[in-house]
Amino acid sequence: MPNMSLAFDPQIFVRGGVSRENVAGRMWESLNMTQLSGITLKRISCSDSGVWAVDTTGRVWFRTGLSGGQDTVQAWLSVHQPASDSPKFRDITAATGGSVWGVDTRNAVYVRTGVTSALPVGVSWEHVPGIQCMHVCADQCGALGVSTSHHVVFRYGVGPGLPAGNYWRKIPGPPPDGSTSLLTVLQDGGLWCASNRTGLLYRRRVKTLHSQDDTTQIDDEWEVL
Repeated sequence: MPNMSLAFDPQIFVRGGVSRENVAGRMWESLNMTQLSGITLKRISCSDSGVWAVDTTGRVWFRTGLSGGQDTVQAWLSVHQPASDSPKFRDITAATGGSVWGVDTRNAVYVRTGVTSALPVGVSWEHVPGIQCMHVCADQCGALGVSTSHHVVFRYGVGPGLPAGNYWRKIPGPPPDGSTSLLTVLQDGGLWCASNRTGLLYRRRVKTLHSQDDTTQIDDEWEVL
């Protein structure tokens, strides 16, 4: 999976030389953004099949190429949203295995359906009801989110044929209740979050996050970093 960073310019940089032996990589390479001249990206997220992005107008983009360098021009595809009432996104997240989730400007959560290796851009956006979120983080079996009340929530029941899952459930944790601002989940199941009240960073080890049924269990072992 590629490692990318969005600069203040805004310019995208790709981390080169990342491997199991050298997880920190060697250097940052500037990505050729000629195709998106005049368009400002504000969010990017990488999956094993490509890169998803959101621009300042709420439009979603998908990039098929993963390499960097100014001499490398890859295709950015606009994810078509023809209807006038289509969501305008402000957050996007993708994970290994085709899981792609987003949040629109009204804090509604969506999941991308029909994402496969043959069709990595997917088919359509499906609204995920039950709770409003400010931020989501995709995982192979679902999504974690920061609700509008700053609680960490997890979407249960996500699996083949049911990309939106069944229900949300709040995850208890050591950050002061109602203070979580950002979170991310690692491929090994580790969960990280930050508190906007204390400014502290928290890490939680998740024992069984990669499950496709409602028996998913989440451990309570948190630590302050």
